[in-house]
Formats: sequence, C-alpha cells, structure tokens
Amino acid sequence: THTHTRLPSMETAKYIKVPRINNVIAFTRITQEDASRGDLYLTGHHLIFNSPGHDLQILYNSIDSVDKRTLIGRGVQLFLRLKNSRPLWLVVPNEEHCANVKYAIDNLRTPEDPSLLFCFSFFPRSDSSTEWPAFDYTHELKRMGLPNSKWRAAELNSSFKLCAAYPPTLIVPQDVEAGVLQRIATFRENACIPVLCYLHPKTQMPLLRAGQPRVGSGKRTYEDERMFRSILQACGAAKGLIIDTRTATEASNAKAKGGGSEEMTHYFNWKLVFANMVDRRTLYDCFLKHADALQDPDIGSSFASRVEAAGWLRAVQLVVSTSVVVAHALLKRNQPVVVHDTTGFDECAQVVSLTKLLLDPHFRTIRGFRDLIESEWLYFGHPFASRFSQYQEKGVKGREQQGPAFILFLESVWQVMQQFPCSFEFAESFLVELVDHAVTPQYGTFLFNNESQRQKHQAGQRTASLWSFLSQAAEVRRLHNPLYEPQKEWLRPSFRTQTLGLWLGLFARWTFSSERHDDVRSLMLFFDDSRQAQRAEEDLLKKQLADAIQARGGIESVLAAGCAAAAAAAADQTAAADAAGQPEVKSSSSSSSS
Repeated sequence: THTHTRLPSMETAKYIKVPRINNVIAFTRITQEDASRGDLYLTGHHLIFNSPGHDLQILYNSIDSVDKRTLIGRGVQLFLRLKNSRPLWLVVPNEEHCANVKYAIDNLRTPEDPSLLFCFSFFPRSDSSTEWPAFDYTHELKRMGLPNSKWRAAELNSSFKLCAAYPPTLIVPQDVEAGVLQRIATFRENACIPVLCYLHPKTQMPLLRAGQPRVGSGKRTYEDERMFRSILQACGAAKGLIIDTRTATEASNAKAKGGGSEEMTHYFNWKLVFANMVDRRTLYDCFLKHADALQDPDIGSSFASRVEAAGWLRAVQLVVSTSVVVAHALLKRNQPVVVHDTTGFDECAQVVSLTKLLLDPHFRTIRGFRDLIESEWLYFGHPFASRFSQYQEKGVKGREQQGPAFILFLESVWQVMQQFPCSFEFAESFLVELVDHAVTPQYGTFLFNNESQRQKHQAGQRTASLWSFLSQAAEVRRLHNPLYEPQKEWLRPSFRTQTLGLWLGLFARWTFSSERHDDVRSLMLFFDDSRQAQRAEEDLLKKQLADAIQARGGIESVLAAGCAAAAAAAADQTAAADAAGQPEVKSSSSSSSS
C-alpha cells in the first residue's frame, strides 16, 4: 500500500531478464484457499502480482529469503518469506521463468548502493499542515527537567566523533569532565559511554544506558569507576544497580574478545545482575520458528509445544520482567540503574524503552511513543540497516548482523497492552504499522544504522517521513484506541508465562481467517489452563512437603526418610531385575543426592 511503481533504472534493469510472466499462481495460506491466477510483473523495486480482484505489490527489499522447488506437472514453486514474517507462494509455469524471478530477487533485495532503495524514489502526497514537527531531543530533555544542577549536557559528540551511534547531546553527571568521557569511550564497546536517558520526576533516580566494559583479561579504567561514583552522588543514592542483559556465561565468554562485565570489587556500592535475556543471533531463529508455528494450519496437540519450543515468548517474558525490575528499582527502591548489553543498542534499547513506557504515561500516547522510538532507537543508534539487511554493508556476510530486536520490543509493548487495554492511546494497528515500515524502509525514518549515517546521506531531505504519513487525520483515527483513558500510575504487568498471549494480529494476519484465530486462542487457553492445573498440583506438593518437614522435626529427618525409601525401592528393583534376568538399572550419584 501507499506505493507507486517505476520502470527499472539502468542499475536495476540488468537483473530483470523477463519483466512479465503470465499464468502465475499466488497464495499466502499454505492450504491454498486464497490462491489466484494472474500475471507477475518485475519492476525496478517491486514484484507485482495482478489478477481479477487481487493486486499484490511486494518490495524486493522486504523479502528475507526465497526458496525454490519443482512441482511435477504443475510448474515451479517459489516460497518467499518476508522480513515481517509474511509467507508468499508463487507457482511459475516453467523452470526458466522461475530462475529469472529468483535471480532478480537475489540481486535487487539488498542493493550495494543504498540510494537505489525505493524510499529514495518514493514521495507520497500528504497534507503538510498535519505533519508533526521534527523530533527535538532537547525538548524531550527539558520535559524531564534536564540539564540541571546535578546533570549537565555534554556537547562532546556534536559531530559524532566520540560515538557514531549516540546523539550530539549527552546527559552526564555535572562533575564528569570531557577528558574523562573520552577516556571512558575507549573502555566501553562502540564508545557507548554510560549516559542518562530518563530521570524519574518523583524520585529523581536516573536510568542510564551503555555498552559493555572492555575488561578483557583484567583491564581496568579508573575514569569509568569514577563515573559510577558520580552517578550515585548526582542522585544522592546509597546504592545502584547494573543490569547486564546477558547471561553470566555469555559475559564471561565475551572476555576472550576483549569484552566482559564490570569487576564489582572496583564498583563500590553497585550490584550487578545478569538478566539472562536471549541474544540477538538466537533471537532470529526464535522469530522464524514462532512465525512458522503460528502460520501452520495444523493447530493440533503439538501446536502449543511448538510455540513454547520456539523460544520467542520466553524472550518476550524476559524483556518484560527485566523492565519491571528496573522500573521498581527507580520508583520503589530509590536506586539508579545502568543497563548494558554487548553492543549498547540491542537488548539495552528494549529494556530502557519498555521501562520508560511503564513509568511515564507520556510514552503511552501516539506522540509520546513516537518520541520514545526516536530517542531510544533512532537517536541512540539501533542499527536498523544491519538488523534488517537494508543494503549490502562492507565486511558483513550473510545474516551475521540480522536480528529482530525492535520487533521483540514492539511485541513486549503489545503484551503489556493486553493487560492494560485502556492505558494506551494507540491501538495494535500502530505497532503492526511500525513493524512493517521498520523491516522495509519505504520511508526514510528507519533508514541506516544511526543518525550520523542519516545525516551523511541526507535522508531527511531525500526521503519521506513515516511520521508525516501517520500523522494524517485519517491515519490517526485508524491508529487510535477507543478505550483509551489517560492514567498517571505506573504499569506493573505480570510476566508469568500464562499471562502471555499470541500476537496473531502480526504473525497470522495473512494466513488465518478470524475463525481460525478464535481456534488458536481457544487452544492456548486450554494449554494455559493445563499449565495452571499443573502449577496448582506443584504448589500442593510443596505445601505437603513443608507440612512433612514441620511434622518430622526438620529437613534432615525428611531427607533421611526419603533416602531410606529410595534404598528400599532400589533393592526391590534389583530383586525384580534378577528375577526377570534383566540387567540392573543404576541411578547416578547426582540423581540419588537430588
């Protein structure tokens, strides 16, 4: 939607051997119930399928993968997986035409020159009077009362020389000088020094983000340690919390590459917590498996186990739970929090963004959510070009930089919306719209890896803004939540497994009818009821064990009785095995002790 087509340019025409193929069958449901026959056109930026009552335009750049297989007597099938998880099957009459289509897709979906992307040729008509003004980061800082006597605005990054991923203005403790910041930049991954991104208006506790410390094999930087002391002094807190989004094992393994986590003997009055979140490379596989499970027409007995095994919902759960912990520390424990991952702009952005949304009702409005994405994802340099393969970057091979961190954040927001449906001004459609435009830059808003690159390529002058389109009156009405009631309270969502839903509005919007959506929801409710019954049984057993401990005079008596019963059972098992002439099955010492 919202696109127009152009004839192939000189750069793209060489990859299009056949611009039109007749008698093509297209469908998005594996059952083929929506299949239609028509003509397939290959233009400079799009695949266009046209049939009576069915017009489909697919940007080459939106295609994540393409696979081919021969159908005996029925042509050749191409399966296209789009970056937003949408599936599309094309049945082409013969092998030659299929090879030509695949050749065009493979060469045009990730161009070497980013200026060949469709967003540089796309200028939609819009009413300029409804456009939102350009995002002003200093205005957002003023809304939080920054800078002030405790926190200053450092202009050290005005030309992006300190850190290419950070905005020009950085908020740091008042007593930390420019030389100290430059020294810290050499110690933190990607020069992502700890900088303030949110100040709670009531407690005045700061939330900061950073890249991992490059401790390697024992490296230490006194300026970094001084920064953490200054953070405590600036907010008047006795203790602070460091959230490392990785597992302790991942952080330890990072030392071999020069990274790692803070050595806490040098960071006095700070506590380090590992959030055990899913890393970017694993997350990509979780995303694909989750999409496959939700788009499979077979929603039988194995459906729920496939969803659980995919691991995507577990990743969502960890984003929500970590953000709740951070919000609670800022609001209830009066502790400053520093969040970092490996790079400084993936899991870190997820936690910081969701924490701000839980604490501040401004970010639950349409305009506020736009400001949140601008500040924490665009201004702080989440690499959209790398994570969604917008174009071929030098030195990057295959999928090594891909990862749906932004989609995971949006799903985490959706999960919170299900628990607080009246607390958000925007509806689910707003989140879906953001997914579609983030993975494929039809507009220039999510183009490139950081603000430095967007300015270098003049994206603001040469491309259209997504926010301008979404701010039109008709779009605002479509994206608005009719249940919205402004609330000032902070949101504390449950992150227990049974509270997580399936985002069918994103993953299954093309593949299932509304009736099938109801079937899936019913099955998951049954699955949740089964899990709750299992947990109730576990709670009952725990209570019985506690009663037994109290009745028998302590845990030692219960363990002794249990060991005696296990020994008797083992003797009976050995006797039975001897009688049957079968070898004895021995339990390991770890099993016996447990």
